[in-house]
Amino acid sequence: MSTFQPPVNPILFAFIDNGNTSGVALTAGSTYTGAIRNVTYFNKVTMTVVSDQAGTLYIHQYMNKSSPAVITTTVLYAGGGTPNVVNQSLSLPYYSIEYTNGGVDQVTFLVASKVSVFL
Repeated sequence: MSTFQPPVNPILFAFIDNGNTSGVALTAGSTYTGAIRNVTYFNKVTMTVVSDQAGTLYIHQYMNKSSPAVITTTVLYAGGGTPNVVNQSLSLPYYSIEYTNGGVDQVTFLVASKVSVFL
């Protein structure tokens, strides 16, 4: 008799968060700020960043949307030109992203956010 073994970290549900996704190139030193989203039923965010210029990606987590004091901030540096995929656990009920471009205007930029539930 064999025992069922579920796959490691199966995805139960996931969706692309359009409020934290952008493809609009940024000028030097400018910032893209995403929407604050309720992720009470999600426990992971996967960010994909592609840019021809270096910059900084911030994933902010909040306790409350109505008074968005940042409780946890994870700072990740995205390199120029190649895709950078970042997985971040979500422990608070709200999150948003922010990307600050470096000192040179971008020609290529994409930041995409996917939230999901993992076992």
